[in-house]
Amino acid sequence: MSAVSAVSMSDLLAAGAAAVAVSTPPRLPDPGLREPVREHREAA
Repeated sequence: MSAVSAVSMSDLLAAGAAAVAVSTPPRLPDPGLREPVREHREAA
């Protein structure tokens, strides 16, 4: 007997894509694209 029943290929692909998205750590920002902070404002 098959363990998988009534699961469409698109559901399997979507589940795999979601698992990859959740398990991939976020990318660090590129240091060349950051703008320096010009001035700090006081908190309200």
